[in-house]
Amino acid sequence: MVRASRRSLSRMMRNKGFDIRVETKDDISDAAIEELRTSLEQYNPYDIIIFDHDLGVRKGTDIARNLRGKVFTDMVYYSAAPLDDLRKAIFDAKVDGVFLVNKLSCVDDLMLILEDHIKKNCDLNSMRGIVLDALSEMEVKLRKHLTAKLRADPVLRQDRLGRFVDRLNRKSKQVENTAKKMTEDKMLSCFSDPLKSDFNTIRQILSSCESDWENLQDNRLLHRLQTLRNVFAHESYKWDQQNNCVTVCVDGEERNYRNADFETIRKDLLTMFEEVNARCSVADQVESTN
Repeated sequence: MVRASRRSLSRMMRNKGFDIRVETKDDISDAAIEELRTSLEQYNPYDIIIFDHDLGVRKGTDIARNLRGKVFTDMVYYSAAPLDDLRKAIFDAKVDGVFLVNKLSCVDDLMLILEDHIKKNCDLNSMRGIVLDALSEMEVKLRKHLTAKLRADPVLRQDRLGRFVDRLNRKSKQVENTAKKMTEDKMLSCFSDPLKSDFNTIRQILSSCESDWENLQDNRLLHRLQTLRNVFAHESYKWDQQNNCVTVCVDGEERNYRNADFETIRKDLLTMFEEVNARCSVADQVESTN
C-alpha cells in the first residue's frame, strides 16, 4: 500500500475519531510468512490485512492462502488489474473470505470496509473498552512524565510535596466531614452512585450482609477480578513474540498472559456474572413484592 494512500486513509479515519496503526512486512519469504502466521495464531492485533496482487517474486494469493489456513481476519486484496481477473486468481488459489479492491480506488473502497468495522464499535460496551484503553494509556504516560519531571527538579519536587500533602489533608477532612454528616438515606444514595463510593466498598459491605456469598469475600473471585481490572487498566503491557504472551509489568514484576489465561479470565467473568445475575434478580423480586 503506497504512502499517499496510507496518509489519505489515516486522515479520513482520524476525522472519524480513530488513529490507525499500519505495519508493513517487507520480507515475504516462505519462512517469514510462516513465522507471521504462527504469531497471528497466538496474538492477532490486526483488524484488516492488505495484500498487493503482484509482489514480484510471488503473488499475493500465495500469502493469502498460507495465512487463511489459520487466520480469519478480514483480508483485502488490491491490484491495478481488472477485478474479474483478481476474482479468478482468488478462486483458482482456493482462498476464501477476501475483499477485492482496485488500486485506483483503494482508499475509498477500504473506507467502506473500515466504516463497517466502526459500526461494530458503536455500542456502549465497545465504547467502554475504547475509552478505558485510551485513558489507561494516557494515565500511564502522564504518571511516568510527572515522576520523571519531579525527579529531575529538586526545587519543584519540594514545592509539589507541600501541595500534595495539603491536598491529602483537604481530602481527609472532606471524608471526615462527610462521615460525620452521613445518614441512612445518604448512605443508600452513595451506594447507588459510582462517583460517591468505589466498587470495592460495595463488595465488602455487601459481603458483610450476605456472608454465605463466598465469591464476594476478600481474595475470592470478584476481588481477584477487581484487582485484575485495575492491572489491565493502569499498567503498561507489551506483546512478547518470542514467548507468545502479553507481558504486563506490575510493581516492577512481569506477569505473562497467554490465550489460555485469557480464556480462564473470561470463564471467571461468566461465572461471576451468573452469580450476580442470580442473586440480584432474586433480591429485586423480593424488593418489588414488599
